[in-house]
Amino acid sequence: MRRRTTLGVSIAAGLAALAPSGDARAYNGQTHQQMTDYAYETMRAVANAGNGGPVAPALTATLERIKKEQPALTGFFADIGKAVPKLGALPSALPDKSVGCSDPGAPLMLTNAASPDWNIGSFGSLANVPMSKVAFPITTEFVTNAGDCDIDIDWAPGGIFDVSNPGSGATPRAIFASRDHTGTTLGFWAESPDDELDDWHMQSPYATEVDIVKTLVETEFAVAATTFISMGCLFVCIAAPPACASCVQAGAGAVEGGVEAIDSIPDLSDWKDGMFTGMGHHIDMKPPSPANLAMFDDRHGYFMDDPGPFHAKDSFESLVGAMGDLFALHVLHDASLGPKNYEIALPGSGDFRPNTLHRSSNAWEAHSFPHTQFTPVDNLAMFGWQQFEARDATSGSFPAPGVAASPSSAAKRFGWPLHAIGDATVPMHVTNTAGWGHRPYEDAVQAFMQDPTNPLLSQNDPAAQASIVGTILQRAFQMRASIVTWRAAHPALVNEVPVRDIVSSVAQATFQKAMAQSGTIFSPDASLDYLLDKTSATAAFESSSLRPVYLDSMIDGIAAEIAFLTSAAEVMP
Repeated sequence: MRRRTTLGVSIAAGLAALAPSGDARAYNGQTHQQMTDYAYETMRAVANAGNGGPVAPALTATLERIKKEQPALTGFFADIGKAVPKLGALPSALPDKSVGCSDPGAPLMLTNAASPDWNIGSFGSLANVPMSKVAFPITTEFVTNAGDCDIDIDWAPGGIFDVSNPGSGATPRAIFASRDHTGTTLGFWAESPDDELDDWHMQSPYATEVDIVKTLVETEFAVAATTFISMGCLFVCIAAPPACASCVQAGAGAVEGGVEAIDSIPDLSDWKDGMFTGMGHHIDMKPPSPANLAMFDDRHGYFMDDPGPFHAKDSFESLVGAMGDLFALHVLHDASLGPKNYEIALPGSGDFRPNTLHRSSNAWEAHSFPHTQFTPVDNLAMFGWQQFEARDATSGSFPAPGVAASPSSAAKRFGWPLHAIGDATVPMHVTNTAGWGHRPYEDAVQAFMQDPTNPLLSQNDPAAQASIVGTILQRAFQMRASIVTWRAAHPALVNEVPVRDIVSSVAQATFQKAMAQSGTIFSPDASLDYLLDKTSATAAFESSSLRPVYLDSMIDGIAAEIAFLTSAAEVMP
């Protein structure tokens, strides 16, 4: 019994090191939402320019300039103009919510902050309300936070887009409620795959051992908690020497919360967590190593046996991989939706990309997660697109079999290709790593995006923002042209959208640009530093020298989203 208890304490200590490691998903939710919102606001402004609606003078000048440089943009802009009302007419798919707002600014912007009026009227439910008629802009926590209204009181279209999405009325409240909130609603659904905790469940054969140590700590608090701290620091001192002193110092005050800490250790017979959700959100664009690596898709997703930009783990992933192996944490197939959803099997020639080689339950569970190939993020995009085609009763060629039409829920899955595009703009997601500076990179991008004085997309400077929008539209046109070419090559698919091609194309561009600046973008110690000191680790990525890198990636992602949205609208009813 002593051996089993010691093993259990060791497992608990290791889990303490693994659990706060963060997750493998790309960007913070707000960045995903902002990207999609910016894409829609760009499209709305272009549509206004074509139908006589309001457009900021700086943007009008930019649109005229780039059309002179590329006359074919005129047709593309007309297609965007057709797409905007279709996107706005898409049912929101949002659940009803009748909760008050805790934001202190809410009373200034809402007529009744204690019970906001979503103006559902004859639509019957918020899910049926068209996106363009959703009364308020929502935050990324609209579904996951049941205790607040989650209306984004601080939202505005942003800079020159305030002109093209002006709202109506004489008061800030009236303007706020009457603006078109299609972009934030689409953006909400673009973020939502990061909340799919059921995608990947993990299991360990040591689940019983952990239960034993939890019971021991709860019944013999002082001794067991002290042992837990000692074992935890022993592990840290061995695996991460720079953190040793900090662990010991922190341990002195940790006994007090020992029971709570132990009790928070998950049930390893079935563990789901945000740190696992993103494992299906990678696509490795570097050549596989070894070159004859057997893969289940044309590109594998997250896979620690072929790690990072240089085929090597950094210090952080070495730690996480060791913990995964120590606990033999593996995919729990039957509880995980990922294996069922993201193995793509299209009929016939499909989208002219290889179908996934199916894995049985035993195959999925055969190895610990560091040695398991997870599905690539373009498969996530394709799953969402198939679901959308079925639910929205589109004219597309790939509706998910057995899925009934349900327009009021279609938008949720429509966000998944948008999410995958966003993921594909992150260097760490296209080089298969949760390390090498993954989290500090993403936090720095969000910091630049939300900088109130100098935001990354220049909403504070009309001329600079108009220039960025012009570049976005030119790159969007390039992606749109590739979609049109694909359709011409496969006329039987009519107006189908090559979703996986779009995601892979963005990922390839991200990979090439990142590797050209690999010494600047990838850091072998930054992710472990982030585990120990988030603020300092992120600060290293908030350098002004990296701002152009972030902007370029953001432009690529927003451009691809515009091309996708424009093309997707052509298969909508």
